[in-house]
Amino acid sequence: MPSRWSKPLDEPALSAATATLQQRGLPASNNTTSVWAELALSGDCPSRSIDPQAATALLQVNTGVPHPIAGAGYLATISLPLTHSPPNAAELCRRLNELELEQADFVPRLGAWGLHTQDDLPGYSCFIPCAEPWGALHMTLMWWCVRRAAWLRDGFWQANTGITLS
Repeated sequence: MPSRWSKPLDEPALSAATATLQQRGLPASNNTTSVWAELALSGDCPSRSIDPQAATALLQVNTGVPHPIAGAGYLATISLPLTHSPPNAAELCRRLNELELEQADFVPRLGAWGLHTQDDLPGYSCFIPCAEPWGALHMTLMWWCVRRAAWLRDGFWQANTGITLS
């Protein structure tokens, strides 16, 4: 796989993705290589840009990302509104991955929950190598992130507490 795309995904495709997400009620934006959106996990504020303390999952799809082994591709991530890492962060990620596998009908399991940033915050990442931009794969990945974040919100997120697994 090439380490760089010869031609990036066209910006109108990313702008159209942003418009589609906004039409569906999600705060969203884009730049020349990425599209991102937020999904409220609790509370009534839809965006961290309005209130930095808003409990929203930040969903992001980056295009043309170089991977050191797999070549260039798409990187999709979910960042949770956690200010510090829970004491059992690695176990929490392991359990979320396990719970996903119990779902009979779920989005493809091409990524995993793991520790993100230097603070070891639980988050989700998925990388798909691709030699060149491929259709609307960026939107497919975004909808998978929306579905996964909604699954977390509906089953395991508690306002003012965060992830609670029983």
